[in-house]
Amino acid sequence: MIGDPALTRWRLLLGAAAETACGGLSGDSLASEAALDWLYGRDAGEAQREQMTREGGSGPSSLSVPDWVN
Repeated sequence: MIGDPALTRWRLLLGAAAETACGGLSGDSLASEAALDWLYGRDAGEAQREQMTREGGSGPSSLSVPDWVN
């Protein structure tokens, strides 16, 4: 369980993947995480992007926007 409000915000922003670095959530924060996951975790291309290798470079940007934003 996280005691620092700033660390809780970062944990919510970064999602479940940050649990080992930031700690677990409880109470209202856990409910907030569920709501954020429902809202942002429904992107159809998310699973495909997770399989891609992500790395930085000096080439052109390749930005994408979830369909629901439009």
